[in-house]
Amino acid sequence: MKKKIAVLFALSAATLLSLGVFSACKEEHVLTHHDAVAATCTEAGSIEYWSCSECGKNFADEAAQVELSSVTVEALGHDFGAWVVVDPALCMKDGKQKQTCKRCGEEVEEVMKAPGHSFGDWTTVPGKEPTCTEQGTQERECSVCHTFEERSIPANGHVYDDGGMICTVCGASRTSDKLAFTRNGDGGYTVAGIGKETGAVIYIPNSYQGLPVTAIDAQAFAENETITHIYLTGGVTSIGESAFEGCVNLSYVQISNSVTEIEDRAFFGTALTSVNIPDTVTWIDAQAFGGCSKLASLTTPRTNTAYQTIDGDLYNKEGTVLIQYAVGKTAAEFVIPDGVQTVEKSAFYNAVGLEKIGVPASVNVLGERVFGTCLSLREIAVNDKNTSYRSRNGDLYSADSSTLLQYAIGKGNAEFVSTDDVKSIAEGAFEHAKLLKKATLSATLTEIGKGAFKDCTALEEVVLPDSLKSVGAEAFSGCTALKKVTIPASVESIGIGAFRGSALESAVFEETEGWVAGGDRHLSADSLANPSTASTFLTDAYVGDEWSR
Repeated sequence: MKKKIAVLFALSAATLLSLGVFSACKEEHVLTHHDAVAATCTEAGSIEYWSCSECGKNFADEAAQVELSSVTVEALGHDFGAWVVVDPALCMKDGKQKQTCKRCGEEVEEVMKAPGHSFGDWTTVPGKEPTCTEQGTQERECSVCHTFEERSIPANGHVYDDGGMICTVCGASRTSDKLAFTRNGDGGYTVAGIGKETGAVIYIPNSYQGLPVTAIDAQAFAENETITHIYLTGGVTSIGESAFEGCVNLSYVQISNSVTEIEDRAFFGTALTSVNIPDTVTWIDAQAFGGCSKLASLTTPRTNTAYQTIDGDLYNKEGTVLIQYAVGKTAAEFVIPDGVQTVEKSAFYNAVGLEKIGVPASVNVLGERVFGTCLSLREIAVNDKNTSYRSRNGDLYSADSSTLLQYAIGKGNAEFVSTDDVKSIAEGAFEHAKLLKKATLSATLTEIGKGAFKDCTALEEVVLPDSLKSVGAEAFSGCTALKKVTIPASVESIGIGAFRGSALESAVFEETEGWVAGGDRHLSADSLANPSTASTFLTDAYVGDEWSR
């Protein structure tokens, strides 16, 4: 190898000398030998050469005959092989591939973008074909990963016969012309009631006597047990307060795209299983769909500017207010989404299947007795960072624990012992706690709210503290196992019907003087000193009066 290099540089030297490149030291060269350094992929190398420490020149030979202008050999650069897949890209997931240098083994990686699904054609799902009034469902399948995607397809609409009144497909009547109507101030009509209609399926017409029908009046169909289906065919803009409240067999309503307002308790307590709210609706009262125990789903399109639905539940557009939980759902547990600040008071009315409810840190307003009818509720779990509420043993308290807001009435506990920092028990806090047998209340308690222990039918004993000031109306009404009670001397008022319907046989008043019923009837201290007579006063003779002293 050295010989080859020497010959090469001998030829080069002749050329360089002819150009006058070479010059000799004044004295003899002082040479140092340098071995060749092989270049790598990323580092430059050098050829074999001799350097003079006197003149600083580099030579290709030991005789210093062939001067070199450069001794550097450039870096070779990587010699990468073919790309190798490390993680294959999936339809909706990026993959990864790599290359390896054949010389040095260095690796480089590159992201392989997810290609997306490769869906086939849409096909109608068997059993979910559209009908005259209900949407259908189509699906398509990704040929790669076999993921299915669904979409709704519009209802077919009715096909009417020549008379235009009967659908030839489903037999529904186009209009119900025997309804009762009243004239509006704007020249149109409002549906006032059922009138002479007797059918179970009601069509609200677009017009009456040639004028538009624009509203359904308050309580127009309230408590009607015949109606099963309501169809709004267009024109109606407002569904009035309690319009269909108590229609216990009403299982379907078609709300037309003309509706903008659904008022308070409009469908309260009906048998609706699902409701599609069009994007025209800009006002829904908080209790419009309350108490619908079979309601499993509420839906509204994304184009609705006022409301949204998440997992079948109704929220305001911003997601800060939970208006209605679909109480007919079968889930035993529900966690209120983070970001919700207010839960309307009827949001969980008759959610009898729920056993656990989670309250996030964002919630700062819970409607009055919002969980009071959740008969299976075993736990209310409040996030530790919530500054408005807290939970203890699965029960709901104010943040400072001074008020017991809601006992988890589905718990199997036979006894409740209050902590010493509780000063008040909220209205209806224990109502319908069917398994509770004994309640010992805290020594700091001053107030028992209205109906606090109403219909606690197993309650046999309640220990009232010496700090208690007031017992709310109906506080222990319907406690059919409660036979005796001691009223501490600290108590100054007893609300109307506080012990109505209880089994009270003995009421011991630690202070019998100064009691007045109904504001003007002074009660005999001697009578109140007799536990049997006192219990009769509380449950019968003066049960309809508020007591004070």
